[in-house]
Amino acid sequence: MKDGIHENLSIVDYHNNNTHYSSTQIKRVKGSLSEFIYYENLKQERKTHFDFGNAFETALLEPDLFDDKVVIFDDDKRPEPKKNFGSTLNKEYKKRIYDTDKYVIEQKGKESFETIEYMLESCYKDSVIQSIIKDVGFQTSLFWTDKVTGLKLKTRPDIIRKNKNVIIDVKTILNGSPQGFSKQLGNLSYPMQACLQMRGVVETGLKERIDNYFWLVVEKNPPFNATLYEFDKEDWEFCFDELDYNISRLSRGLKENKFIGYTEFANNDSGVLKAQIPLWYRNSNINQ
Repeated sequence: MKDGIHENLSIVDYHNNNTHYSSTQIKRVKGSLSEFIYYENLKQERKTHFDFGNAFETALLEPDLFDDKVVIFDDDKRPEPKKNFGSTLNKEYKKRIYDTDKYVIEQKGKESFETIEYMLESCYKDSVIQSIIKDVGFQTSLFWTDKVTGLKLKTRPDIIRKNKNVIIDVKTILNGSPQGFSKQLGNLSYPMQACLQMRGVVETGLKERIDNYFWLVVEKNPPFNATLYEFDKEDWEFCFDELDYNISRLSRGLKENKFIGYTEFANNDSGVLKAQIPLWYRNSNINQ
C-alpha cells in the first residue's frame, strides 16, 4: 500500500493491509512485545461487536449506505423455525448470512438493529452532536512513514470535519458515564489511538494541524446516553510521547526480530522485576 490519503478504501482492505501498522498493533506493544507477536501470528476470527460498532457508525453517518454495508440477521426467518441452530438447515442458513464482507447484526436483542435505533434517537435529540457530525469525511484511510523510525503506519479516523481541524471518534460502550468512559479510555489506550489519528492527518497532508479531538460515546444499553468527551489538550504532549515511545519499541523489535515479555522493563541485565506492592494492601495492613 502506498503512503497517502485513500478515500475509498474498504474497511476490509484496510484491515487486510500488512505493510503498515495500526493503533491496535501499537497498543499490544504497550503491553509487551511478546503480546504483539503473539497476535500477529494468531488467525483472527470475526468479532461481532466490531460489526455492531461499524453498523452503528454507518447508520449515524452514512444512512443512505446502510443497506449496502449491513446485513440484518433475523433468526425468526430460519428454515426450520421450530428447531434451534443445531439443525443442519438452520446452521447453513446462519453461515450464509455471516459469510459476507458486510457488517452483520441481529434484528433484536443486545447489539442489534433494535439497539441501534435507540442509540440513534439519543444522538438525534442532541443539537451539539448533530452540529458536530455534519459536513464530515467518514473513515478516510491514512498511510505514512514515521520520520524518526522509518516504521510504516496507518490510521482510519471515524470522522474528520471538512472545514475545521477537528477529529471525532465514535465509541459504542456499555457505560458512558464519566467514570465508566474514563476507565475504558485507560484500559483500551484511546488517547494513544487518538494521537496516531492526529499524527496521520497531519503527516499525510490532509490537515495542517488538529485543533480539537472529541470522542462521541454512545451507550449500547439503556438508557442509551450519547455524550461528547473532549481530549484535553493538556494531556496531548504526554500521550504523543507515549505513542512515540511504543512506536520506537515496535521498530526496534522488528529490526532485531526480538519480541520479549515484561523482562524488557527490568533495570538489570538479569531481567528480574521488583514486585510492586499496591497502596491498598499497605493501607489494609496498617488499619488492622
